[in-house]
Amino acid sequence: MDCQPDIFTFGAEYCKIDIVIELNSVVSKSTELLASELDGELVMMDVETGKYFGLNGVGSVIWNLIDKPQSVSEICSQLEKEYDVEASTCEQEVLAFLNSMDTEKMLVIA
Repeated sequence: MDCQPDIFTFGAEYCKIDIVIELNSVVSKSTELLASELDGELVMMDVETGKYFGLNGVGSVIWNLIDKPQSVSEICSQLEKEYDVEASTCEQEVLAFLNSMDTEKMLVIA
């Protein structure tokens, strides 16, 4: 896998992230971000740092799923129902994505 999960379309380099989030972790989105849909992608800005981020379709689905706190395993279960993806692939990609988001302070971990 490359440094950046496929569902994260632009932003910082994520090769050196600390793995904090695991399958049993409960996550929700930070309220410190402004978000809007633009050309089928979700574009977000961190108002404190001025950084912009973009999420493709699957990333946007995950972002909407974590509007309320959910475990990573619950997120993966929902994605596996919606998309043709193996459980291990889904878990690996979602964990990488969420850990990347956590590195950028985009999540709240319960």
